Amino acid sequence: MHLYVYSGCYEAALDILLFSATERKIFWSFGGFGNCAHFIDVIKRKVREEKYKKYFFDFEFPWFMPTKNQYREIISPVGFCTYTIKEINKDRYFSNSSELIQWIDQPSIVPFIKCIPGELKEVFRQEVIYEMLNRTKQPNGTYFETFRRIEIYAEK
Repeated sequence: MHLYVYSGCYEAALDILLFSATERKIFWSFGGFGNCAHFIDVIKRKVREEKYKKYFFDFEFPWFMPTKNQYREIISPVGFCTYTIKEINKDRYFSNSSELIQWIDQPSIVPFIKCIPGELKEVFRQEVIYEMLNRTKQPNGTYFETFRRIEIYAEK
């Protein structure tokens, strides 16, 4: 778990409460649990493959997708009088493979492709794309990916 994410959110909330004379409100919107589920599963499997795992030995997964309860653990002890935490479903159907590939190329695969040596970057990319196309293709020709958000509004 990314403790520094927890720590950073907690510290930001405290700063707002303690040091802001005028604003004592926050609105945060983050990727939540279940966000980009297909891509995350594909990429986690890919980086564990024998030919790639040595490039990810000390790699720290770049995203933390918390549950509603995990964010409640950050907000409740800070001292906001009221807060609302919502899980928002923003699932998306990409209209064609080009749209999905564009999303994979920017921003999704970026933190992973950096770890791969030059001669394997395109092979790695093509393998991820192939698996994502196969996994997300719908009968109507669109491509489905989950997009889940956590939105937090709090005030003192």
